[in-house]
Amino acid sequence: MFYFIKKIHLFFVILFLLQSLCTAQNNSFGLKLIYVSSSKIYLFPESSDLILRKKHLPIENIWGVSFEYRRSFNEAKFGIGMNVDYIRKTIGPNTFNTKDGFWALPIEITAYFFIPLGIENWKIFMGGGAGTYLGGRLLTQENTNQISSEFTPGFGIHILGGIEYLFFNNFAIQTKMKFRDLYFKTNNKYYSYQNGINNNLSSDYKSRVSIDGMIVELGLLYSF
Repeated sequence: MFYFIKKIHLFFVILFLLQSLCTAQNNSFGLKLIYVSSSKIYLFPESSDLILRKKHLPIENIWGVSFEYRRSFNEAKFGIGMNVDYIRKTIGPNTFNTKDGFWALPIEITAYFFIPLGIENWKIFMGGGAGTYLGGRLLTQENTNQISSEFTPGFGIHILGGIEYLFFNNFAIQTKMKFRDLYFKTNNKYYSYQNGINNNLSSDYKSRVSIDGMIVELGLLYSF
């Protein structure tokens, strides 16, 4: 029954996207700078101990870039957009000469609703959608060689709101605030060595990266 409901939901999503493409009146490309307030790397996500499962490394003040394509329709009252972001940060080295961090590549679909203001050159919008999240952990340790790095994509939803100001012909400044629960799992494998000699002892580091902080975006939008 649940599988059947999911298929119906997917059918209506596809129908909505097709309607958007057929009645589109306006296209736009955006390039923006991203600021993410906080994130966490859960160090033992598969532990049976609740305390260990909650143990995490906080990483704050993360920067990145975002590219978005958007189409508006129904006299620019609604829109559908797709964005690809890239964020990355490492911290350290700590007292054990270890650096830690992550990179992430969120790919999201967003439905927009533009709030009518009656003010020329200004737009206020809100929206929400879903996405898939790719990424990896950037862990480097002294006397180790990384031999593989794997990740399991995550899926989630987001909501957002923002303002656009058309300042010259088809160019606009856009600022946006977004909230999402982004996560993915990683598995890093290492061989340790000493004095340049590999001791053939491997170590696996499984972790869960959660990027759930507030997101602020600022950039340029070109419409045509």
